[in-house]
Amino acid sequence: MKFLIIAAGASTRMGTPKQLLLYQGLSFLQYITLISSEMTSQHILCFLNIA
Repeated sequence: MKFLIIAAGASTRMGTPKQLLLYQGLSFLQYITLISSEMTSQHILCFLNIA
């Protein structure tokens, strides 16, 4: 199984990148990557655009 994580967006209204907000002690991006890595030993590809 392969995963594609798309974490893009400027979050201009929020003022801080949503991908970096904390969830259970980790950023959303870290949490999703961790869960994905527990489900597969294959590739995990992340597309980021935090500007």
